[in-house]
Amino acid sequence: MAKDPTQRIYAIIHASYGDEQFGEEVFSAWLALYGNARASAKLQRILHIYHRRLHSNLLYNLIPLIGRERADEVALGIGALIDGLWLRYALTGRPNDAESPRALTRAYADAMIAG
Repeated sequence: MAKDPTQRIYAIIHASYGDEQFGEEVFSAWLALYGNARASAKLQRILHIYHRRLHSNLLYNLIPLIGRERADEVALGIGALIDGLWLRYALTGRPNDAESPRALTRAYADAMIAG
């Protein structure tokens, strides 16, 4: 339903911090994946696909807004923020409000897009 690149970036952020992403079963599954990927080529491949897909989707929407040169770095930053905040919640407990990490990540994206 997102009609422009900024709305699509926001949709990616929103989905990354969806309520279902903060369930105990999801935390356990992703932490196991990350923890075991160092020793398993198959799990490394799954993580690589996930990271590449997230980066690609962000990049596609950032290029028209800020150009290819900056888009790669900004996509990497948004992805790192998504993964880092999610990991923090996985280790310390569900956020009180899923809108908090969404708003923080959107603010970062907005600041990077604004230059």
